[in-house]
Amino acid sequence: MKYLYTLIINCLLIFSLPAQDAVIPLWPEGIPCQNTLETQIEEGNEGRRIKSVNEPLIAAYLPSASKANGTGVVICPGGGYYLLAWDKEGAEIAEWFTSMGVAAFVLQYRLPHWE
Repeated sequence: MKYLYTLIINCLLIFSLPAQDAVIPLWPEGIPCQNTLETQIEEGNEGRRIKSVNEPLIAAYLPSASKANGTGVVICPGGGYYLLAWDKEGAEIAEWFTSMGVAAFVLQYRLPHWE
């Protein structure tokens, strides 16, 4: 029940923010089956790429109040289950949606440890 209250409060805070990004942890009370990996972020020609995701989260991209049309989309960036193409398949797509008044939520999901 405490988790539900935390989730509701986080959602209310996010929707009250003026067109800025917000980050929502998916497991604020502790991650089930947590591992000891450290998330790695690489900068490259195609933007940020995230590997060894330990903590799943959602990054919210919200349109301005004047453009918001009441719709939303969840974006799961790809990367062959090895990495997340965060900018190319996540943030850039989210910014495109917000330009049309759609709230976009980019999911940073956990990845396996391939080494």
